[in-house]
Amino acid sequence: MDAMAMADWRTTWTSEPPLLACCVSLMGLALALETHLSWRQRNVLEKARKDPGGEAYERLGKEKYVEAVLYAKEKCTFGAISNLVEGAISAATLLTFALPRLWTATGAICGTLVDCREERFATDALRSIAFAIAWTLTSQVMDLPFKAYSTFVIEAKHGFNTTTPKVFVKDAITSALLACVAAPPLVAGAVAILRNTGPYAAMYLWAFLATFSVLVAVIYPTLIMPLFNKFDPLPDGKLKTKIEELAGKLGFPLQKLYIMDGSKRSGHSNAFMYGFFKNKRIVLFDTLLNQCEEEEVVGVLAHELGHWKLKHTMALFISAMTVLFVQMSAFTCIRTSEVLYRSFGFETQPVFISLILFQLLIAPVDLIITLAQHFVSRLFEFQADAFAIGLGHGKPLRTALLKLEKENKASPVVDPWYSAYHYTHPPLTERLAAIDARLKREE
Repeated sequence: MDAMAMADWRTTWTSEPPLLACCVSLMGLALALETHLSWRQRNVLEKARKDPGGEAYERLGKEKYVEAVLYAKEKCTFGAISNLVEGAISAATLLTFALPRLWTATGAICGTLVDCREERFATDALRSIAFAIAWTLTSQVMDLPFKAYSTFVIEAKHGFNTTTPKVFVKDAITSALLACVAAPPLVAGAVAILRNTGPYAAMYLWAFLATFSVLVAVIYPTLIMPLFNKFDPLPDGKLKTKIEELAGKLGFPLQKLYIMDGSKRSGHSNAFMYGFFKNKRIVLFDTLLNQCEEEEVVGVLAHELGHWKLKHTMALFISAMTVLFVQMSAFTCIRTSEVLYRSFGFETQPVFISLILFQLLIAPVDLIITLAQHFVSRLFEFQADAFAIGLGHGKPLRTALLKLEKENKASPVVDPWYSAYHYTHPPLTERLAAIDARLKREE
């Protein structure tokens, strides 16, 4: 066990540079921004409830409009409260030096297996793996009350929840086990790179994390998702033929068409594609098939295939990997700084811990990056809509979007700043306006 005494928080708070103070302060500013945006959205929804009207009101009718407003308002309020509680917990975690305390505890546990006083890769990796698993499981357990309330109170109240307590518990256990399986190779690989690659750590660490991301993208839909949902082949019929014809027309190498039992957990609907190179697959939620006609489903898939044809997914992946490389380059500049460790209460310098502390420091920058990514994502949605219209599926796509808005109780009114910060898709009113303008030009 380490003979590490916890640093006095006042000394750490006023250290030079005051990294802990900066980190907690920036977390507070980010939380204040998110709370302000949630408050703006809540005010917009409250105004819509008291004085309904506008395009969404005309589309949905009074009853559906009010239901959607109340659902969005309750989710927004709960989201804001959840963020405040989670932010307070995060700040308390740093200010009470929970991270170095956990590192000491995992050292004690690992000390029963190996001599943690020896500076060896096996020792460092084992302790880092234990730390990562303990921290991840603690976070998952603390998140369970929020998930349970969202699932069994909010979603159930508004008619969406179909998750049973048994399924909820099973999902939680499965997620915990997956974390325990994923942590050892990921953490051990990172530790090995940080210990052995010296000035080239950024390049090797980036390559490792990028490879790991691709591997997860490959195995997640084929090995992990089936642990949570059932995937059945789409039966032969008109819908399957139409989808295959659309894929063939675009040169999309479709290998499999599946129906996923999304209704097992929720009444919400969706569709997605996955796979690399010549092994592409499309998954349709059973709820989507229940809510839309065949032509409308094909219209939705024309939009999704537009993302593939226009290389949106690849563009987002390349941008994410570019950001990751820049982050890893910046990380290698400070990872050996004694001040970095001391500021957060560590008396030793574990290489894996430096990566976690760096992520805490750049969290505000990540918010800016996410804002930019959301902006680009919304542009891509407009482009994919235009692509579907160009294929002749504009009207079915439009009617599908209207049905999905009603069935999923999408927020009928949105504050523009809240939308810019949180939404990866444009508000439906904006999408419909763009679709209508494009259809008019196509006539």
